[in-house]
Amino acid sequence: MQIIQFMSIHKIPLMRRLLIQAMEQKSLIILDLEDTLRGQSKHATKIMKKWGRSQLLEFAHAYPKIFTNKSVGIRVNALHSDEIQNDLEILSELSSIWDIECVVGTKVQSNFDIDIYLSLLQRRKIQYKTFIPIVETVIGMTNLSLIAKHSQVKSMIYGHYDYSLDARHWPFFTQESSEFWKIATPFIKQIEKENVCYIHPPIASFSNVTLSKQVLKLLQKSCTLDFGMMTINTAQTTLLNRLGKVELETKERPMLSISYTLQEKIDKAKFIKKLCSTKKRLFGIDLKTGTFFSPHEYAAAVDFLESYGK
Repeated sequence: MQIIQFMSIHKIPLMRRLLIQAMEQKSLIILDLEDTLRGQSKHATKIMKKWGRSQLLEFAHAYPKIFTNKSVGIRVNALHSDEIQNDLEILSELSSIWDIECVVGTKVQSNFDIDIYLSLLQRRKIQYKTFIPIVETVIGMTNLSLIAKHSQVKSMIYGHYDYSLDARHWPFFTQESSEFWKIATPFIKQIEKENVCYIHPPIASFSNVTLSKQVLKLLQKSCTLDFGMMTINTAQTTLLNRLGKVELETKERPMLSISYTLQEKIDKAKFIKKLCSTKKRLFGIDLKTGTFFSPHEYAAAVDFLESYGK
């Protein structure tokens, strides 16, 4: 099992402190230029992404040797976005400072998207070792087998949050539900047929030891190849590293179907909207349960409430 920890861009002193903490754990660190740099409007998002690129480049120049003994990757924006060319411009400079382990491409919908990403990276003479696509749209899921057949794809991420938003699921399926695994398990089987390794989306309840054991047990059963698990913070990385070193004694139990009444759906949407809208980056953490809510869930919650006039 490989752990892939996604990290958002911060002001330089804080980012250095968070990276030093993360580097004490065994993981591949992915610095994120996409979802964690999202504001409450398109204009705010554009400003935030520009700031994030600037901070990351300044950080690289200030600490060129910070990744000497640690692997690092960069997640870039989607091909159809206004940001991809800006991302590639700084990535070209970053790759001359750091050894980039991987570039993570978002919202990949076809094998042709892979070709375009690789061509853009080559044109900019960006040095990196591997390209990892995230499949996270309805179209991408339809073309999953074709994407997995691409000769340059060795591993692939299931982008649960973006896919849930695109498929208009509400509430989003949680990893303790059978509905989640009805999507994830076929995903694993399809890509492993092409000898492509699966990378699992982060567990939203990042401090839930019981659920983490259960998910890890299911992945050990479902995956015939080596697999990866994404994390959203160092505490979660630490937990999964610890669990990965021991033989899990968790008894396998079937994930149950979880259903909601209309009022429960409305209440959850209101809760997430309130929780996430207090943050500039539109994600939130319920401190009572230790559950992470993504910007995608905020967007879906707002859309759901608007559709019911709430």
